[in-house]
Amino acid sequence: MAFSFPPGPNYTETETKIFFAADILELAANSLLACPISTINFILILKTSILHPNLKLILLCQSLCIFIRGIGRTLLNIFRIYLNDVSTRGPYCLSITYMQSLYIRNCIMHVMVIERIIATFKSRNYEKNTSVLFHVVWITITISENIRTSKQLLPCIIMHLMNIILPGINIYLTNFKIYSGQFNQDFVEECLYIVTTIVSFFIELSMIIFHPFLKRDLLNYFQIFFGWCPHPSNNVSPSDTNDVSSTTEYRNIIKLQPMDLHGRPLISDKKGDEFSKEYFKQLTISWQ
Repeated sequence: MAFSFPPGPNYTETETKIFFAADILELAANSLLACPISTINFILILKTSILHPNLKLILLCQSLCIFIRGIGRTLLNIFRIYLNDVSTRGPYCLSITYMQSLYIRNCIMHVMVIERIIATFKSRNYEKNTSVLFHVVWITITISENIRTSKQLLPCIIMHLMNIILPGINIYLTNFKIYSGQFNQDFVEECLYIVTTIVSFFIELSMIIFHPFLKRDLLNYFQIFFGWCPHPSNNVSPSDTNDVSSTTEYRNIIKLQPMDLHGRPLISDKKGDEFSKEYFKQLTISWQ
């Protein structure tokens, strides 16, 4: 039957305890790390208007695949513990659910890289903007933003690569009989599931940490969730404190400004007003 749990291979008592501990660890990793962070990241990306629609769709699919895989593996771990059968593979439909999301997530890395390459080198046509105002200033801004976004996605891409390489190494070791035995193969596979879960957590976390707007939105949600919101104080503060606050605020603003290809501020003080009007005007057009 589709929802039956066929019994797995028989292990010794020691091997069963080891596998049971691995199941507990994977259950904790999925339920406490991968699933919550993928849900949070999905909401943050869904509500942002900064990302290009194509990249936004790719990142939403990434978070959704990590969440579906985490739910599938969590259900399998729970049923294993409940049935006291740590070696069962679970029903076929459950295996298909988390394995297909795993394969799609691995493909997302390639799609993400291709999308960033096209966005950087074909920025004039990629933005689908044929207005007369789409001149060299806007092209420069677009290319710089695409390069900056690509740098922000670099840790995510590297960790995707790790999730692809590690199972390949396991297949290599198995085919060349580096290790053998049913328990050894099953335990290494279970360890790979745990590592994949932890790496998936860091994939989602890196999206938030290295993207300033997603990080800002998350901090705002934390403030709302904990019921804390900063209120202006009526007390007179010393001048040096004001200077420090102003400096910190200025540095935060600088971090959010677009940079040129050499890492310098793209909008200079001399032509700041002109570039700012053009920049936000084109952003408004692209969001409509």
